[in-house]
Amino acid sequence: MIKRIAEKQPKILMMTNYVTMKLCADGLCALGAQPSMSAYAEEAEEIMAVSDALVLNLGTPSEEKHSAALLAAEYASEMDIPSILDVQGLFLSNIRLEMTRELLDAADFSVLKGNLQELKALAALLGCEDAESSREMVQLLAKETGSTVLCSGKEDIISDGQKIAVLKNGCAELGNISGTGCLLGAVCGAMLGSGFPPFEAALMAAALVDICGERALAKMKKNAAGIGSMAVFLLDELYLADESILEEIICEYKG
Repeated sequence: MIKRIAEKQPKILMMTNYVTMKLCADGLCALGAQPSMSAYAEEAEEIMAVSDALVLNLGTPSEEKHSAALLAAEYASEMDIPSILDVQGLFLSNIRLEMTRELLDAADFSVLKGNLQELKALAALLGCEDAESSREMVQLLAKETGSTVLCSGKEDIISDGQKIAVLKNGCAELGNISGTGCLLGAVCGAMLGSGFPPFEAALMAAALVDICGERALAKMKKNAAGIGSMAVFLLDELYLADESILEEIICEYKG
């Protein structure tokens, strides 16, 4: 299951946060995927036509990037190419809210991803604010949008509106490496591009990044190293990942 990405070598068009672009590209390459990190509207449809999945991230927004994202999302939706929208920093500005509304109106996304604060902003945007818990909110968002929703955090919550999984893996130190949330979105895109259905893609991506993070942290401590070394160890663990990952998953599931 984990090695399917290396076997498939999916082509991923990723328009992401410019700050985290290298980590995302390196992570995809470590898994065996083939990333194209373009946000140029003039080539968006051409690259999308030869891609297996689309990953969009709201970070570092610009008019050019948004135009490219709209074109790519519309094409992916029309051609049934799986896609993920990471609503990074959605709560920061009205322009990100407007961009998200336009993207959701223009295309159907396989997966919507964000942390709890970002998904609360999405819930407010879509009128899904009646949830009594974060788990209920994720499930309501999935029902409202028709997408699998992945909420990253201390617990990762994944729901397609019916099934819900709560992952207990990961470590706080991942938050000290800039871009690990964006990396999770990239890995989810690679899972989608390798043929995993959206719920399974989101669940496996979160488990993979979380457990590789735990393993990287263990190496950092063993080597009396710092957080910069942990970032390198994280890429190493993604490259080395195999089916043993499945044995370390700690998950609550309700289907």
